[in-house]
Amino acid sequence: MENRRQIIEKFVAENYLKKSAPDMAAHFNCSATTIKAIRSNLGLKVPLALSKKWTGEKNATKTTCSIEDDQYIVDNYLLKGSKKMARELNFSTTKVLTRMRQLGLVVPEEVKRLRSLDNRFKAGSVPVTKGKKQTDYMTAEAIEKTKASRFKRGSKPKNTLPSGTITIRTNYKDGTQKKWISLGINVWVPLHIHIWEDAHGKVPAKHCVRFKDGNPLNCELDNLALVSKKDSYRLNSLAGKGLSADPRIKTPNKRRSQAVSERKKQ
Repeated sequence: MENRRQIIEKFVAENYLKKSAPDMAAHFNCSATTIKAIRSNLGLKVPLALSKKWTGEKNATKTTCSIEDDQYIVDNYLLKGSKKMARELNFSTTKVLTRMRQLGLVVPEEVKRLRSLDNRFKAGSVPVTKGKKQTDYMTAEAIEKTKASRFKRGSKPKNTLPSGTITIRTNYKDGTQKKWISLGINVWVPLHIHIWEDAHGKVPAKHCVRFKDGNPLNCELDNLALVSKKDSYRLNSLAGKGLSADPRIKTPNKRRSQAVSERKKQ
């Protein structure tokens, strides 16, 4: 004769895809944890979609929504957005979204995309406040409330940095970095330019300051050199080809070219 444990195991094996753990637990007057442990021991796994379906059905009965409210949501969730339904039902948007989830209502991605397009400003659309004074569309009480959040004369953003602050900026096209220094409100200059000009005066026209060691973060004065833009362009071209401005220096590309030439001669 089968004992209680064997009877429960047999029932679980036959019904684990038909009934949830809490439902089977209620049938045998035991805990849902016991049923889940038996499922695990038997190697029985409930698909996630089925588990969510059972959870939704259980949650569907836990609500303050009336039958009429539920019917309204079912009839309109594909026609109206959650915010509009919330206004018409006098609910919060969260309550409408939660109830939709409990009822298993899912808005298709295509419907979401079309709603997004409909809610955008169209080309040539005219703002409703155009040509109107603030008093034309706001009450005196509302205008008074806005004064607390207005920008005050002389106010500065929270991220304003003091004069003399040095930051590092990254050129996201090539990954190179350079240091910049603040010389006042909204006045930023490259640090190497500031250091060179502080020592030698303004950079002449058609000239630029280069880094001798090629490191743009090394802004020491003895690492800076003033060159014409023509020479700078030539240096950049040679560097891009893996060559050096000094013909005596053999770069990797130069050595490779010489090796290829020697093989051709053999």
